[in-house]
Amino acid sequence: MTADGFLLYAHAVEAEPVSLRAGALSADFVKGNLRTIRHGGIERRRLVMTPYAITRIG
Repeated sequence: MTADGFLLYAHAVEAEPVSLRAGALSADFVKGNLRTIRHGGIERRRLVMTPYAITRIG
C-alpha cells in the first residue's frame, strides 16, 4: 500500500478577500464573488451557496 492510500483530505487555502468600503458600508469579494456585506462593522448578509451554485463550481 502506498502513502496515497492514507490521504484523507486535501488542505485548501482560501484566497484573501478584497474589501471595498463606502462610508459605513463594506463588502468582501473572494475570487470575484461577493462574500459578505457589512454595515457599521456588523455583518448583514453572507453568500449562501445553493445546490445549483455548488454544481456549477468547477
